[in-house]
Amino acid sequence: MPTPVTPLTDALVTDVRTTFADPKLEVRFIYNGAGDDGWFDDWTINFPDNSISSWHADTMEQRKGMNWDGTPMPQLMVDRATKMIALRNRHDINAIYHELGAILCKRYPGWEIDDGGSGAFVFKADGTRKHEHTTNVTTYEDEEQPF
Repeated sequence: MPTPVTPLTDALVTDVRTTFADPKLEVRFIYNGAGDDGWFDDWTINFPDNSISSWHADTMEQRKGMNWDGTPMPQLMVDRATKMIALRNRHDINAIYHELGAILCKRYPGWEIDDGGSGAFVFKADGTRKHEHTTNVTTYEDEEQPF
């Protein structure tokens, strides 16, 4: 199968690589679906030492770099969160989700129906990319016992 064209996603990933310059990072766009509804949960940047999601970056910004207990968050995490927010503000994340969602629907039609499925589009710093997908399946076991 040919590699799908994803110009919006590729632009963000290139920007992430330039911003962080970490040869081992990866960018993940995570999705879930069930019961006839599907959605992208979030996007994360995974570093060798930890990861940060867009949601975590927003929380760090709102809490002004402080943990829930009032202690300062590690400066490295605050710096990463600030950079991630700047990246998000330069790119249309909903358009990226739409771009990746079109690939998802083409590869796994009905991925969100009934038990649904989940997965991630993964972009590594070395330029490789992969699509991880799990289809959820409910199984039943019948039992019979005398009474």
